[in-house]
Amino acid sequence: MTKNNIKGLDEYYSDLYDGALDDKSNKKYDNAINKLTEIYNNKQLDLINIQLVKLLYKEHRYQEAFEYITLNPNLYLKNIELIKIFIEVLLNNHDFIFARKVVADFNDKLLKDKVILKISVAEKNYEEYFQKSLNSKVKEFAHLGNYEFSKQKSILESSMKIPLKYFVEYGEYLLLDSFVHPLIKSSIVDTFRELKLKININERFIDKKVRELNVYGLSKLESMLSYRNIISIVNESCLKNDPTSKMMFLQYLRVNLMIIYPFNDEIIKNYKLWFEYFYKTFTGRQFDSDTEEKEEINDIGNLILSIYSELFNI
Repeated sequence: MTKNNIKGLDEYYSDLYDGALDDKSNKKYDNAINKLTEIYNNKQLDLINIQLVKLLYKEHRYQEAFEYITLNPNLYLKNIELIKIFIEVLLNNHDFIFARKVVADFNDKLLKDKVILKISVAEKNYEEYFQKSLNSKVKEFAHLGNYEFSKQKSILESSMKIPLKYFVEYGEYLLLDSFVHPLIKSSIVDTFRELKLKININERFIDKKVRELNVYGLSKLESMLSYRNIISIVNESCLKNDPTSKMMFLQYLRVNLMIIYPFNDEIIKNYKLWFEYFYKTFTGRQFDSDTEEKEEINDIGNLILSIYSELFNI
């Protein structure tokens, strides 16, 4: 007979859950974790996720705890106890940038200030006690342009584990580096946006010209006017009757639009012509540049497509 009747669990898994609670009470934490893992592999219930993360956190298994948190991060923003666990897990994994992204969305100023202070202290401790590791990560990040795209992407992911001041300092510098891939630059800018940094930056664009940008208040790609308008056109185009082709085109479109992020709204003014350009290139047809406006679209579009083609070896 089970002691707990949890919605979504049959008798076997309810018994297993009871056993996990007994193991937890008897401080047999590894046994409890194993049972909860088996349950979660069968039923992805929020209750089980939270129980697992709490035990993994208690056992200092921070990387595993992080993996379960990322399956449903919003779950860990519901109350102070879960927020504390979320931040502690991130800081013990040295995920400083991720932690700051989380805090950037807090509405409670007192809580926000308290957590930011905690992150700042953790960053200083990292600088003091993990200096060799920090220097290695910062050096790779600073020389991002020396590597091919896949390596740049890997290094950028590692740079999420360096303190904010280094990420911003070298991130701004990398935006001017002609050898840093445009998609990597877009990711750096998007990270600045998620951190809600109040800074002005300069970026060397794909046409080699330097453009200025105010990060604070910047929209994510999907919220930009140009993106939303082009998607509306896609939804009303001939593709609406061909779900497979539509999905493939949207994937193609998104990568191309990320290449010019965050300057999309500056560049894309005539949404119908830009849809026509991308749809024709997607289907292997020529975009006729028989007007000055179309010629301008073709010029910047060809730059975008050259980067896309190189990326996918087309």
